[in-house]
Amino acid sequence: MAPAQAVTRFLAESLYQRLVLDLGEPLEAAGWSCGHWRMGLDGLRSWIAGAAAAEPGEPPTPEQWRGLAGWTWVTLTLEGMLRRLRE
Repeated sequence: MAPAQAVTRFLAESLYQRLVLDLGEPLEAAGWSCGHWRMGLDGLRSWIAGAAAAEPGEPPTPEQWRGLAGWTWVTLTLEGMLRRLRE
């Protein structure tokens, strides 16, 4: 797996976990059953993974990952994912 893919997957999983922690109880209350709730969570995870896969632009070179270029790429990638969430 390329470093950019690993970082993108990490960001997608982090966003998913944060949403589940923040919204888990209201989502659970809105579900008709445990199966319906699990289907909703699976849909959320799939949607975030799709948004993450569509997002990354050209990543920095491996030497730049710890510098400003790496931080900028990660920030822009996560901002793009969040922007898609609001659409």
